[in-house]
Amino acid sequence: MGDPRWEQIRDLYEAVRRLPPDAQDEALRDMAGDDAELREEVRSLLAADRQGAEILRSEGGEAASLIAGSDAHPAIGPYRLIELLGRGGMGEVWRAEQTHPMRREVAIKIVQSGMESDQILARFELERQALALMDHPNIARIYDAGITPDDRPYFAMELVRGQPISEYCDDRRLGTRDRVELFAAVCDAVGHAHQKGIVHRDLKPSNILVNDADGRPTPKVIDFGIAKAIGPSPTPNPAHTRADQSVGTPAYMSPEQSGGASLDVDTRADVYSLGIVLYELLVGRRPYEIRHLLGPALRRHLLDISIPRPSTKLESLDTREEIAQRRATSPRELMSQLRGDLDWIVLKASDPDRNRRYGTVQGLGEDLRRFLHFEPVEARPPSLAYRVGKLARRHRVAFASALIGLVLVVLALGGTTWGLVRATRAEEQARAEAEASEAMASFLADLFSQANPVLSDPDSVTARQLLDRGREVLTGDSLSAWPLARARVSETMGAAYFYAGLLEPAAELLGMALGIRDSLQGPGHPAGATLATDLAMVLRRQGRMREADSLLARAVGALAPHRDSLPEAYALSLQHRGIVADMLGEYDRAAVYVDSALVVLEGVFGPDDPYLADVLHSRALIDLALEDWDAAERGLIRVIELEEQAGGPETPWLIRPMHNLGYAHQAGSDLEAARAAYARALELAEINFGPEHPDVISNLRALGDVARLDGNLAGAEIYYQRALGRIEATDAAPRDRAHLVLSLGQLAVRQSRLDEARDHLERARTDFESIEAHPETERVRALLADLDRRQGALDRAEMELESVIRDLERRFGSSSPTLTEALELLALVYRDGGRPADADEVEERVRALEGSGPGD
Repeated sequence: MGDPRWEQIRDLYEAVRRLPPDAQDEALRDMAGDDAELREEVRSLLAADRQGAEILRSEGGEAASLIAGSDAHPAIGPYRLIELLGRGGMGEVWRAEQTHPMRREVAIKIVQSGMESDQILARFELERQALALMDHPNIARIYDAGITPDDRPYFAMELVRGQPISEYCDDRRLGTRDRVELFAAVCDAVGHAHQKGIVHRDLKPSNILVNDADGRPTPKVIDFGIAKAIGPSPTPNPAHTRADQSVGTPAYMSPEQSGGASLDVDTRADVYSLGIVLYELLVGRRPYEIRHLLGPALRRHLLDISIPRPSTKLESLDTREEIAQRRATSPRELMSQLRGDLDWIVLKASDPDRNRRYGTVQGLGEDLRRFLHFEPVEARPPSLAYRVGKLARRHRVAFASALIGLVLVVLALGGTTWGLVRATRAEEQARAEAEASEAMASFLADLFSQANPVLSDPDSVTARQLLDRGREVLTGDSLSAWPLARARVSETMGAAYFYAGLLEPAAELLGMALGIRDSLQGPGHPAGATLATDLAMVLRRQGRMREADSLLARAVGALAPHRDSLPEAYALSLQHRGIVADMLGEYDRAAVYVDSALVVLEGVFGPDDPYLADVLHSRALIDLALEDWDAAERGLIRVIELEEQAGGPETPWLIRPMHNLGYAHQAGSDLEAARAAYARALELAEINFGPEHPDVISNLRALGDVARLDGNLAGAEIYYQRALGRIEATDAAPRDRAHLVLSLGQLAVRQSRLDEARDHLERARTDFESIEAHPETERVRALLADLDRRQGALDRAEMELESVIRDLERRFGSSSPTLTEALELLALVYRDGGRPADADEVEERVRALEGSGPGD
């Protein structure tokens, strides 16, 4: 066994060194945590670059490579080493000269000194055997194998001189069709490897080198160092990858490769990587950027990401003029070349769901050649409109016209496919209908998912127009022949409406989808239970707490038998039942559900995975409700750390925990810290969602609250009025509006504008009462009673406060923070009415309650 400290340094060095220099420091901060010494050790190795890998070969830091350390050109068997070409995770690659029985230049790959673990030796042997199995002109050939004098395995292979495929194409200004033709040959090579039972698992431009042979570009696929055998292994001791281990380059890695996945990696992983390479080859940019995500966090990111169409991506780039020049064309013409078939081919190859990708690399290559021969491609839904459209060039038109055209294509698809189903034999009908449904759902889900503001431009009005038009289509009869497709698209659109803060259409569409699934699959089906959780989230935001609680009870019951196979869905249903209980003021019940969800997720991901952030956030909210400010603050800081680790410093998932951290600071009387947290949450909300999103409004209100508490009443009013202007322009939920007008009422009280305060508080009371059993209802009633006291109506104030106190005790016992506030107001009523003994008795009760604390 090696020194654990050096193993830690080596692992972190290997994880970070492939990142761009500007991302390395951030990755080190995230991955090394508080271990400053570890960060500095790795920084010194990164600064040394090539020397870093050599230092790490020896556990004590002593360079052990006799070859690397020699100024002469040592020999290994018949090969004279000339130049070190590079190092990877396990091997060195050298340019060498073979001296006998023939003279030629070759590449020698050698296991790095100090890296001869069983796993690395097995991987090295697998690469050697894999290359020996393959015989294809576009794959580097192996010539020989042996052992170095210091007992390290090596093999000699064809020396491939060339450039990464993307650089080659850009330097020669190859056009789109030439790039596609070259890439089709790469697909042939990878397909040959698959036929030999080898999955490459690290396809990227630098592993696809191109040179000129006989005046034609010839690609060569290289570096099978982390390849995987499918079927019988070509080696007696095959290498294995842990189920939670990421293997490959994150920027080109498929979701199932990225760690935390239970799926076995198969040839479709290479299809995905080739799809990303093709995207980059055509557009000049990858569809997304991976910064420093690893393991399950990377997998979740890859599964959740919405890959834009290549033509759409190009249109959004400021550098499109330069990109088009490298393809010997104009931006307009390049977008026209990409729009249509190539968009569909690339998106099918790079679909996060491997079941929707091309089943084989050969299928991808065949579709690319169909494109080159002006034939209909398999990636597109086979609609009549499309096949007719192959006869003419498509023109760019205004968005509204394009949308109408898309709807017409949908209708044509429906009619054509349904006619096909009716024409088939009875035994094929179910299969054909299922295929038609899936094609329809994929087509529309891809279209509508562009409107999710987490994934697209929040200022785009076309996203909302697209959603609203799709909603019209769904509520008609055009998809009634495919109920499951209709349900799936309704779910996608409902989620997009929800994240846009548009609750009414979200509830309508999710409710429609749940009704369809229940009628087809029964109410106990796991898919319906998961959807019930989503719908409950919307109902909760609308204030329909009892309906949400009922749906969540159903979801928890239906998913409990599937706890082992669907742990994330089960935990989510538990968590949201806890959130609803928290909002109903049932804090003990809330804690039970949320803690149960946490146990489930820790069992799957471990205690430090970013996936736990959301449920930890829910637990912190319960601590806030119980006024355990220290526990809430610790929990929220942990949530923020995990969310930043998963999504970077501007992820929208930081908004809510940052806002609630502000509230914890505010409750603990640290107003400066509260102001800073609210301001950061506001900034993130505006960046991610635009100026009228509910999260923007809630943080404007919170900043007003801090200003009011700090005595800056004029500043508070400015914030409140900004929030009020935004809220009146939106379809705001009653809860969001209620909190704002409550704050306005409290401000008016501070300014002695009591009639205005009453108007605001009455409006807040109406909104809170529309939310089933909302715990703030009693607080607003108490504040209205205090207004009565201030205006001299002591009898009415006393009667209302006594009623509020009875209701609070009935609902929450002595655990409600509002109970203390109501008792203090009642004591003021008694003093103003000349009853000091009664006031003293109530104040003694307040002291007793405050002495018990939230945890007692």
